[in-house]
Amino acid sequence: MTTSPTPLEFQESVRDAFGFLVREFGCREVDSRASRREGRDPFVLRFANTTTLVQVEGINWGFAAQVVVAEALADTAQLPPTPPLTAGISFKMSSLCRSGMPPR
Repeated sequence: MTTSPTPLEFQESVRDAFGFLVREFGCREVDSRASRREGRDPFVLRFANTTTLVQVEGINWGFAAQVVVAEALADTAQLPPTPPLTAGISFKMSSLCRSGMPPR
């Protein structure tokens, strides 16, 4: 039987997988400690630079992640209403399948 990752294991995995945001795009991890004190989900990490906010949220008990990319606001604790990347991917793939065109 597989067990769910702990919040720390999830956070380490996300930091490793999304480290390129820090190295290549000048992002930093934002509001994690304050969020945990406020009772926010420990399976959510946010990275931001001056223009962009990337939120990685653990779903399915931490076995998968949902990623939202949005405009960075002055208050990075607030995420504008933005669909996750998977919504756009799913929509595009279903459109291609209905049209009979192979994905590029």
